[in-house]
Amino acid sequence: MTNDAPSSRRNSTTDAISAAVPVRPNGVSARLAARNAALCKRLAERGVLLEICPSSNLDSKVVKDADELGEYIDVFKKYKVRFSFNTDGPEMLETTLRDELRLAVRSGWVTKDELQECGAWAKEASFLPRNGRS
Repeated sequence: MTNDAPSSRRNSTTDAISAAVPVRPNGVSARLAARNAALCKRLAERGVLLEICPSSNLDSKVVKDADELGEYIDVFKKYKVRFSFNTDGPEMLETTLRDELRLAVRSGWVTKDELQECGAWAKEASFLPRNGRS
């Protein structure tokens, strides 16, 4: 979730991401998406999954605090954008996926039921083979 570009660059970046959505992007800045209703709607229509790495985003100051991250997640829920919780560099941040999931519930970003839905979305979006098939 990165993008601290000036407004004019941010708008052109948003336009570029929005144009790329039909080809199923590998990555979209969740922070940028949360600030653009049209992009959120397009992501939701396409079923694009946003991966959120809470500890990484908080540690690197991509978001100022847990409340700001929660606001982004609320936007995704409002527009029905799929997202999952993940972890960047767990060895450097001394965290695990289980810790990230606990943080998401403890911080009130999602309920346990919503967390299960996030897990289902992540599994559906996974590039890993299913049932031994590639």
